Amino acid sequence: MTRSFTKVLLALFITSLISGLHAEDQTDLTAHRVADKFEKLDLTGLPSWSKKEYKKLFREIRDKKFLSYDGEKRRIPWLFVRDGCHMRATHFIEEAVRLGHDEPKKVFVFGSLEMKGNIIPHGSVEPWFHAAPIVQVDGEAMVLDPSVSFSRPLSLKTWADRIVKDKNKVIYSICDSETYLPTSKCTKPGPLDRVRLNQETQLFLKFEKNILKYIGLDFLD
Repeated sequence: MTRSFTKVLLALFITSLISGLHAEDQTDLTAHRVADKFEKLDLTGLPSWSKKEYKKLFREIRDKKFLSYDGEKRRIPWLFVRDGCHMRATHFIEEAVRLGHDEPKKVFVFGSLEMKGNIIPHGSVEPWFHAAPIVQVDGEAMVLDPSVSFSRPLSLKTWADRIVKDKNKVIYSICDSETYLPTSKCTKPGPLDRVRLNQETQLFLKFEKNILKYIGLDFLD
């Protein structure tokens, strides 16, 4: 065996080893680490919801008062958009499952974002990421996010257009429903931290109530 041939075999072995490690590491990548450009999103694994029922289910979960805060029954705090999207998306997904529907996945977008609204102090906020439930309806990716569109679900592209400030400075990922934060594993993240979810739910319900008081509004029935 010549020295040059030995070098070739060694190089092939090292390349194979690195490729194997890389493939294994993919399962440990976070929602942020796997994020890529919009056109590279893989939409093939999204659960399918019925075209006949998805709007009705969207409104039902949006309006349902199943959370508790300070002795009150409250909806998911859609009106506090400054933070807490990961918590809101998680509650929406879990309620959909409780109602017997296929479990949505979770779409994340990172980068140059801006969310506007009449009930947002100073008119807008610029979070560094946003997350929401996502399904497919008749083969089209639909995002279920009342904090962005209170009246109806939006196509993935329309949803992105509403919150992206600079299209050249954003990346996306679609992860398992249990993926809670950008730092959580995108695939098979493990059991959800229920203590953290409950603590953050209480915190953002409080923030929403304070914001509504600040601008002189009461909760919608």
